[in-house]
Amino acid sequence: MNNDQDKALPALTVNQARMLRVLVKSSLTRAGHEVTVHADHVTDANDNEYGLEPLSRRLVGQPTANWPGVVDQHLQGLVAAMNGADPFAVPTEELLSRTYLRLYDADGLPDVDWLSYAREPVPGVLELLALDQPDTVSTFNDDRVRQHGLEVLREAGLRNLRREVVEDRAEKNGVQLLMGSVYLASTALILDEVVQRTTGETELPNGVLVAMPFRNQLLYHVPRDQGMVEALEAMTGLAIAGHSEEVGPISPHVYWWNKGEFQQVTYHDEQDRTIEVRVVDGFADVFSRLYPD
Repeated sequence: MNNDQDKALPALTVNQARMLRVLVKSSLTRAGHEVTVHADHVTDANDNEYGLEPLSRRLVGQPTANWPGVVDQHLQGLVAAMNGADPFAVPTEELLSRTYLRLYDADGLPDVDWLSYAREPVPGVLELLALDQPDTVSTFNDDRVRQHGLEVLREAGLRNLRREVVEDRAEKNGVQLLMGSVYLASTALILDEVVQRTTGETELPNGVLVAMPFRNQLLYHVPRDQGMVEALEAMTGLAIAGHSEEVGPISPHVYWWNKGEFQQVTYHDEQDRTIEVRVVDGFADVFSRLYPD
C-alpha cells in the first residue's frame, strides 16, 4: 500500500480520508444525530457500527466539490437503516448465519448495563455477540440475547468463526502473523483449530503463545524449544505496534493459551514505558521444561 494511503480507508489518501470524516461528522450533526466518527466507521448511541469503507470507495475519482453531496446521500441511506426495521426482530434462524463471537478491548467499550452477558475469556478482553450486516456490525444487547437465546447464539458465533479464512500469512522469528476479516483476531477463541489448519500441530503440550493486537490480526507461536524467547520478544513488539497503530485495537499483550484458558504473560508500565514478562503458574512449567537448569 502506498504510504500516502490511509490505513483504515485505503481507497483514499490520508488527507482525503480526513476530509471524509469531517464531512461525515458535519452531515450527521446537521441532521440531528449523535454519533462518534472513528477511523473506518461511525457508532451511534446504541453502539451500532456503520462502516465508511463503501462510502470511501464511492468517492474515488469524484471531484472533491461533489463529495458533500455524495456523503449526504450515502448517509441518508445509513440513517434510514438506523431508523428502519430492527435487524434483530426476525426469527432466530435468520440471524444465525450472520452471528459471530467477537473480541473487544474491555477498556474501549462504553460503561453500560445492557451488555451484562459479556464474558472475559482473555484478561482485559471481552467476548460479545455481533451481527454482521452489509455495511455495519451491530452488537447484541441483553434484551436481544434473551430474545434469541445465549447458548444458541454462542454456538452460531463459534460455528461462523470456524469459517473464517486467513487472507494473508507471514512468519517472523517463529511467530505466525495471520491477517483476515474484522473477526480474525476473535478466532483466538478456537486457537487449537487455527493452529492445526495453519501449521499442522495437533498436540500442544506446551500450549501456545498468542496475541490479538487488533481485530484483523492474530499472532501465535507454538513453544517447542529455546526459540520461544526470541518468538516472545518478536510477538511483544508486534502486538504493541499493531495495537497502537491499527484500526480496531483489542490488546497489546501476549498471552499463554493452554486447553482453552488464557494466562497474561506481558505487562506494560505506561509511565516509564517498560515491559515485564511474568513467568508464573502454568507458563513457568513450560519455561522450566524448555530451559532446564
